[in-house]
Amino acid sequence: MYSMRLENLDPVKAQRWLDSSLGNRNISRAAVDDYARQMENGTFPINGATFVFSKESNMLDGHHRCLAVIQANVKIQVLVVKGVEIGVFPTIDSGKSRSYGNLLTIDHIPNAFNVAATANQLWMLEKAGTPDQSSFPKSKRCTKQELLSFVLENNDKLQESVKIAGRIKRLGPQSVFSACYYLFSQKDRESADKFFDKLALGESLGKDDPVYRLREALRNYAMSPHRVSNALIMAIVIKAWNATRESRKIGQLVYKSNEEFPKII
Repeated sequence: MYSMRLENLDPVKAQRWLDSSLGNRNISRAAVDDYARQMENGTFPINGATFVFSKESNMLDGHHRCLAVIQANVKIQVLVVKGVEIGVFPTIDSGKSRSYGNLLTIDHIPNAFNVAATANQLWMLEKAGTPDQSSFPKSKRCTKQELLSFVLENNDKLQESVKIAGRIKRLGPQSVFSACYYLFSQKDRESADKFFDKLALGESLGKDDPVYRLREALRNYAMSPHRVSNALIMAIVIKAWNATRESRKIGQLVYKSNEEFPKII
């Protein structure tokens, strides 16, 4: 017979539950680090997800969360289900993980997937100084709860940024352009609007105008048979913005992998 109740879980009990387990899929250290950070910050929610035990008192689900409790050295409240047939273990937690965009859609955020991608770009740029996810440790990546909190606090600005970037999405990744507009407008809203107008329209631009060089570079990357990273695209957009802010003409617009990622001025 099944039973469900709310229990306190501390590191000692978490280890005891892990010892009762008959095994689990490979442990994801990134998932453990993610949960542990939320627990340390007090943002790990009671969201209906349960710890599942068999009739024989073997833990069937909850391994990552137990390891996170031990790592964070905290006590949390959890929902516990006991009395499950051990034969159902292969069916537990087999659903597809929700993406950031799925999460925002459930929360009725307009333009959910574009907003999620933009927020993730901003998160990586703030925390690592680059939007290059390949160089960003998984343990430091934005949690779904952190992303949702950021979006809810900044939704109006994010929605506006996604709308502005939609005018030039034919030139490259919209999330990169919307993240750039979000950051540029914090420096100077009027200048950011003018910069993106010029980028979208391409009218009356001299060949040494940074926006002209940016449009040419983006067109070339769009036709390239090789994958072009978001970090490279964002870097040249920032370089063009900086040159525009300084009223500086440029002959070419490039970003090399050994360069320091440009700072926004």
